[in-house]
Amino acid sequence: MKSLSIRMKFILGVTLALLPATIVYASEVVLPFKFAAGTPIKSSDVNANFAALRDATNARLESKYGRLAYATFGNCTASPCLVSSKFNSTGGAVSATRTSVGNYTVIFGGLAAGLATTYQLGSVVVSDYGDTFTSCKLQSWSVTGTDDVRALVMCSKDDRVIGGSYRSYDANFTVQAMF
Repeated sequence: MKSLSIRMKFILGVTLALLPATIVYASEVVLPFKFAAGTPIKSSDVNANFAALRDATNARLESKYGRLAYATFGNCTASPCLVSSKFNSTGGAVSATRTSVGNYTVIFGGLAAGLATTYQLGSVVVSDYGDTFTSCKLQSWSVTGTDDVRALVMCSKDDRVIGGSYRSYDANFTVQAMF
């Protein structure tokens, strides 16, 4: 009986400690639609509520950690490259275009919008994955006139092990951009 009492006190203490943070965070989100039991709802209203939660969550992440976008691209032998996972905290589009064998242009839509000193604050990182002896690296990155972040990626394969040399190569890669 005594251990149950200690366990209950612990659970109650943790709950009470986390409750103020939950209330403060929950009070910052205003949902556009409220629903009552027994009344019909429209999917567009539910979607609007989810969009409000998404926007509030992204704004909270951005205020705490800055802007973040990432994408994992595979099967880039043609354009556009297939995206296996992606995220953009601004809600903008994420895409990659193959410009030639092993060369890609990645666009993170709206990631630099409203940032005055983008070039001083931003960072873009590229990494290959999957294939042995491949290497992908960032050639350069810039901000377009539409506040998109554009990253130029180059991938190559090291064939020196089998008597060859480095050559451009279509590889799977990930890109992360942080501002």
